[in-house]
Amino acid sequence: DEAPVGRFTFVQCTDSKNLGSVCTYKCLTHHRLVGPASTQCIDDGGDLVWDSAAPNCEHIECPDLGT
Repeated sequence: DEAPVGRFTFVQCTDSKNLGSVCTYKCLTHHRLVGPASTQCIDDGGDLVWDSAAPNCEHIECPDLGT
């Protein structure tokens, strides 16, 4: 299942929040991912941490036509 993370971001993880789980992020239509597309739960000296921060999604649209 996909769970919403931010206003426009959805994430799907391979093994919940367990060691080795990889979470992949997606954006809604008309939005672009800013940041890493995935993160993995790793062992950092006895502490479980995600190897990168969650990304954001930004709205994309065409520029002004001008005059």
